[in-house]
Amino acid sequence: MPDALRHLGAVLTERSTIFSVFLVDLLQLICVKFSWQISAMHAEEELSMQETKRMADEAKRMGQEAQEHAKKIGEQSQETLQTGFEAASQSLGEINKGFQAIAAEMTEYSKKTLEDVFHAWEQLLLARSLGEIVDIQTRYAKKAYDTHVAEMSKLTEIYRDLTRKAATSAEHTAKKFT
Repeated sequence: MPDALRHLGAVLTERSTIFSVFLVDLLQLICVKFSWQISAMHAEEELSMQETKRMADEAKRMGQEAQEHAKKIGEQSQETLQTGFEAASQSLGEINKGFQAIAAEMTEYSKKTLEDVFHAWEQLLLARSLGEIVDIQTRYAKKAYDTHVAEMSKLTEIYRDLTRKAATSAEHTAKKFT
């Protein structure tokens, strides 16, 4: 039995050595596989980092372009608003001048009409006959009609000039925008 035990011990030792070598080889294979996987993960990570950096650079570039575009639009809007404000100011100035001319003309017309009325009343008060009264009244009516027609013609011309000047200002401004 001792030989059988020795033999069994030798077989077990041999198998244990083979098993140990097998385990060492297996562990080496596992380590190689893990190192490949780790290398692959590092490579993927590096690619991912490069892609992330590329995307970040692209986003930064796009942000700068958008900022420059927004700035340009803001400057154009400001110019447009300034030009529009100047045009409106100029047009309103022309309209104001026109209304002042109309007011001055209406004041002058009112003064003249009032003078004509007072003059007609003076003549009527000095009239001695019905024929004179009819004659004074007829002359006054004709003069009042002629004065009124002439005044309406003047006012029409003033309104026409006012409209023309305001439209010219608007046209000039419109040409700046095209």
